[in-house]
Amino acid sequence: MESDLLFFACVIPSIMLYGVAKSGLGGSMSLISIPLMTVVMPLSQALAIILPILILSDIVAVYKFRKQFDPETVKLLVLWGIFVYIAMAGAARGLDNGFERAFETVAMNSMFTWAQSTSMPYAGYKTGRRLQLKIQDVTVLENRIPEIQYIAPRNAKGVFGDAPAKVVRGLKSGDYAIYGDFPIYTKIATKKIYDGGRFINDEDIAQNRKVCVIGERTEKELFEEGENPIGAYIRLDNIYFQVVGVHKYTPGGGFESDSDVFIPFSTFKKLYNTADNVGWLTIAAYDDADVVQVEKD
Repeated sequence: MESDLLFFACVIPSIMLYGVAKSGLGGSMSLISIPLMTVVMPLSQALAIILPILILSDIVAVYKFRKQFDPETVKLLVLWGIFVYIAMAGAARGLDNGFERAFETVAMNSMFTWAQSTSMPYAGYKTGRRLQLKIQDVTVLENRIPEIQYIAPRNAKGVFGDAPAKVVRGLKSGDYAIYGDFPIYTKIATKKIYDGGRFINDEDIAQNRKVCVIGERTEKELFEEGENPIGAYIRLDNIYFQVVGVHKYTPGGGFESDSDVFIPFSTFKKLYNTADNVGWLTIAAYDDADVVQVEKD
């Protein structure tokens, strides 16, 4: 219901602004119509809604002034209209392609879930209560929503405003974001690991191993050129970790960069005393599932 209200709250004012602008009263007010509509829909869909309205209004205007026009001016306006349409359609396609490239390493039927403060009272609790995801929520969601294929609980340090970790090797050091992950994360977001290395595995989780996968930039900043980082040790917030892989950075749908360090979720828990807390969940539904419905569930 809330999403329906947001849809109408964005779309109706956008269409009205266009109508006012077409009358000559609104001036450049219509410029905010498309951005406002993209809050609740893709750009291409927003254009698909607005374009028929513009065409209809132009047909009405042409009919009303059909006996009072300059043929040369009409030709110029038609050519200009065709150019604008092609330009807008091309821009929409370009943005869609850019979005697809940015998320090409992330499963199509995927989403990110995190906890925020409550916006309404519930079961005797007041508004504004801060919620916290727990590792037990993974089992609850898997049992409740059979359309979910993979769930990857994740924790991070140095990503959402908190201080990054201090990583040291010999005389070299740097501040880098640290992620606590399960191996299943790579089922949702592909990780390209350079030859000779690997990502976090199940044994790392079970034994709370102090192993890590570092980024390309981290390798360049902490190791000498031509030096093999696999098997070497770095100090992460004063705790020694063995490097088991170097990941190739690929822009994706997360918050990651080319300098991130990945460690086992269980080791992150012990290192930063996060108990059963989870920062957020990365979820992938089955290919034939309705991911919008999964999100609602």
